[in-house]
Amino acid sequence: FRASYEASMHGKSGVEMDTYMETAVFLQISNSSAILIFSARTVGFFFSTMPAWQLLFSTLLGQVIINGWILLFAGTLIDKMLFSDVVRVWIYDIAWLLILDVVKMAAEALWDKIKPWEIEHNPALIKKAQEKRINRRLSNSLLVTNMGEVKRKSFRKTGSSVRLE
Repeated sequence: FRASYEASMHGKSGVEMDTYMETAVFLQISNSSAILIFSARTVGFFFSTMPAWQLLFSTLLGQVIINGWILLFAGTLIDKMLFSDVVRVWIYDIAWLLILDVVKMAAEALWDKIKPWEIEHNPALIKKAQEKRINRRLSNSLLVTNMGEVKRKSFRKTGSSVRLE
């Protein structure tokens, strides 16, 4: 890894990146994008809740294929990587994922303190809830608005008519 880094970063100007370094960058991007899904789906640390089995399975399957390919079958397009370098890439990705989780939780805590009240209290939804409450109150009211309806309901319940004075 060190020789590849030196050749890519301190070699001739205008030369392509060393293929071993390209493979390491590809692995880092592949791993981090796959595991970032776990961070984005929760408000806490990525390991604090279990994801749906479909998400877990598809992510793990993709990473097993890519990591296995890089370790065992890589050829002309990308270089095979040493197991120790693959482990280093994983450690790097997980460390940054933990840092991103801490930043995510800090940003959320800050946002909860400074966000406008209206964001949590949507006026349209509040109005709709108030209208439902008013309608429930009117339908449960003791004030008689339709005397014919009251008589029909009374007759259905008792089987006889009620005389209202």
